[in-house]
Amino acid sequence: MKKCLFAAVLFFTAVCAFAQESVKGYYVSATGQKKEGYFKYTDFTDVSLLRFSESEKGDYQKISSENVKEYGVGGRIFTKLLVDIDADGGSNKLALSKEADYVKKEVYLELLLKSNVSLYVNTVSDNEKFFYKQEGDVRYIQLVYRRYKLETGQEALNTEFRRQLAQNFLCKGESPQVYAKTAYSRQALTDALKHYNDCTGHTSEIPKVAKEKSDSHFALLGYAGVMFASNKASTTDYNFSATDGALAYRAGVEVSFYNEYKGLSFFGRAGFDYMDTEVTGTYAPGGSSVYTFKDVYKVSGISADIAVGPRYSFSVNDEKRIYIDGTIGILVPLGTKVTMNREMTSSSVSSSTGWSVDAESGAYFSVGAGYYITEKISAEVRYIPKRNYLENYINTSFNNSGVTLNVLYRLM
Repeated sequence: MKKCLFAAVLFFTAVCAFAQESVKGYYVSATGQKKEGYFKYTDFTDVSLLRFSESEKGDYQKISSENVKEYGVGGRIFTKLLVDIDADGGSNKLALSKEADYVKKEVYLELLLKSNVSLYVNTVSDNEKFFYKQEGDVRYIQLVYRRYKLETGQEALNTEFRRQLAQNFLCKGESPQVYAKTAYSRQALTDALKHYNDCTGHTSEIPKVAKEKSDSHFALLGYAGVMFASNKASTTDYNFSATDGALAYRAGVEVSFYNEYKGLSFFGRAGFDYMDTEVTGTYAPGGSSVYTFKDVYKVSGISADIAVGPRYSFSVNDEKRIYIDGTIGILVPLGTKVTMNREMTSSSVSSSTGWSVDAESGAYFSVGAGYYITEKISAEVRYIPKRNYLENYINTSFNNSGVTLNVLYRLM
């Protein structure tokens, strides 16, 4: 068990070392003022998620899309432009009709290739739409790709972008079939237009994007809380059970592996629970009218609590503020004792007996829901259906269940 606890501590320490919090960048305001600094790590294609600070350890503030006409981060450049864009379609969206439905809209285009014919992409929730611009032309023209449904309900493809490439960007002597298998992707379209620029004598520049560790990173939090517990002692020897309420106290650390712009994350917790409780019940074995038993069960001590599970966060006002999760855990008593004292009384005699044993490790599961009060502070409620302190005893059990209220504080 010591090895398990050591491994858990080592894991929490190691994963925190890889946390990535900020990336160097800049933005240009609507008035043309350029500000250099750092962006908090997020999905940089979504301007609503951007948080900017002029210093790496400073206070990161949300910047309004109305005030940003260009921004750059990690070598990537995004420019706000007014374009004709297909309202549906794209790399990852199912449309209802074959033909593009153009609307005039201001969007952010990311530069992928700069040359006589340049390539851009607009990304919204992983759905990509590609545009090209020719030198001397003010227009940004969308390369059309649509997945759509037929009247039969089957899915079909509109690969108009291949015809656009073949019509406008063939090198001398090439057949339109050169684009017959071109994919609607960043790499394939960058390669295609770079090839055309090369064969027409133009140099291409591809932005040097800084290598990112991952779209996901880690957070370390501390938590403390109180459990409103219901404790039930029972034994099949005399068909006895009794229930009583008590408070238990919890504290520990949480490590979460998450992606700020996707809802699903995973987390692990290691902490300690303290409980000091007593459950008392009086009964007459077999319905006897001669004597009665009074059983007093006591549990007192500290237990290590280790749990892991998935979490899903929901957005409120463009920020992920509410989450639900579930865990599978193990409770490891650290010297916690379970004692039982039985008093037998009758009209003529009374006696007492009892025993004391070490509480046993036991698995459990829980479900929880929480709210991010601020960037660093959150609160949650968690329900634990049952944890048995006498897991391997056949005839006797001491089950602990209840609702926990926790407050969490982000340490890093």
